[in-house]
Amino acid sequence: MTFAGLRAYVGGDGEAAFQAWMRAAEAGNPLAMVALGDQSFRTGLDDDLFDEGASAAFAAYRTAAGWGSPLGMSKLAWLYDRGYHVERDPAEALSWYMQAAEAGEPTAMRRVGDHFKTGTAVAKDVGTAVRWYEWAGQAGSAAAHHNLGVHYDEGLEVPEDKGKAVHYYRLAAYGGHPEAMLGLARMYEHGAGVTRDYAEAIYWNKRAIAAGLDVAGGKLGAMYYEGLGVERNLETALKYFLLAATAGRPEAMANVSSVYMDLGAYRAAYFWTVLATKNGMRRVAFRLAELQALLPDAVTAKTEAQALAWTPGSPPPEL
Repeated sequence: MTFAGLRAYVGGDGEAAFQAWMRAAEAGNPLAMVALGDQSFRTGLDDDLFDEGASAAFAAYRTAAGWGSPLGMSKLAWLYDRGYHVERDPAEALSWYMQAAEAGEPTAMRRVGDHFKTGTAVAKDVGTAVRWYEWAGQAGSAAAHHNLGVHYDEGLEVPEDKGKAVHYYRLAAYGGHPEAMLGLARMYEHGAGVTRDYAEAIYWNKRAIAAGLDVAGGKLGAMYYEGLGVERNLETALKYFLLAATAGRPEAMANVSSVYMDLGAYRAAYFWTVLATKNGMRRVAFRLAELQALLPDAVTAKTEAQALAWTPGSPPPEL
């Protein structure tokens, strides 16, 4: 019944999924009880009934944890960690995380590592945090491998080791972690811990974009703009810069304004220069006066109003 519920949920039939999980939970299946908790939480978010959803999720996770489910323990810990439905209690969260982690639950292992890393409800111990990340990674946590990559990449209380950073970024990237894909692309682009390979950098930036990481659009746009590993192509650079810019990335907004200047599309350049400047990119502010001299006052006034009214995530106006 648990898998029948999953099939129904993936197929878009939430009610059938709920009924299947309910029958399995009534028969004592802890995974079905966790699934009911997850669905309650999602439904609460979707229907703007967060408190009710969190309350139902808490009851389901607590029941599953009581039945010995490591996943239920991990989910219950997360509610205590975030303070959803219950008062935030890092110590209680760590207690449940630890029980789940000792039973082999990968997310709980990583979050035990997070607690040791930050010194939350336990004495700070980065060495212990790293060991928990290693165990979590071995258990299948891509996020834990990404954490290890960041630690070795930046030398965060461990010796900086770009080779190890590449190793862990790669493991996390193949595990589907978008930020690890971006990190791996950066390592290939700069030849850090690995032989420089622009083709690999492009490949992993594209994978990160496909995984929903819009900032990778700015990175890939820069490669096409500068001709790194590919023939320089302003139109392709613009496409990727716009992906990041329309998501609200200030650096990409500034780069979009530069490409439009190169293409002679001055009104579009003005639109994005206004936005970039508004969002702190002072390096392109000089361009405002230059564009104001090239465009009629009425056009700059209208374009500036459009820029200030635009919200990230929405399509930019046709200019």
